[in-house]
Amino acid sequence: MRVFTILALSILFCVMGSACAPARSINERSTLSSPKLESTPSDIDRDGARAFSDEVVKAIIEDEKKALYSKMENTFRESYPEKEFDALLASVFSPYGKPVSAQFKKDESGFVAYTTGEKKSIRKFWYAVQTDKDKTATFYLFTHIVSDGKNLWCNAFSIVTFPLGAPDDMQ
Repeated sequence: MRVFTILALSILFCVMGSACAPARSINERSTLSSPKLESTPSDIDRDGARAFSDEVVKAIIEDEKKALYSKMENTFRESYPEKEFDALLASVFSPYGKPVSAQFKKDESGFVAYTTGEKKSIRKFWYAVQTDKDKTATFYLFTHIVSDGKNLWCNAFSIVTFPLGAPDDMQ
């Protein structure tokens, strides 16, 4: 079973025995607890969530900060006023750079648990990205897409790398 956990200030992934380099998550102050992705079916429509995730990635690449902020889940927007969003994005992009292109790689489903006790289904989408800091290296951007029952929202995203090699299904 694959389990991914977002920690308060960094993300450490173990995927098929390969470690990811830690990176800062976009969602460190919210009520988000430990998102876990397991082999669990999601009640979120895959195609709709993929289209929404692609919009999030496009907003990141095209530096559409207002559009990106509006796609973030309410718990995120309650934790981070829009005036703090630029600084937060800068801290997320500082290790590897800002994405300039992306290619979809895979999706996973599972759930996210909040400190309030609420639990939501989640779709996680992975993209290989090139950044403005190093256009020859491949980094990986993921998005977490959740639903409030009516709309889709992004509750987290980050850029990571796999120093020991990316998993086979992300090559």
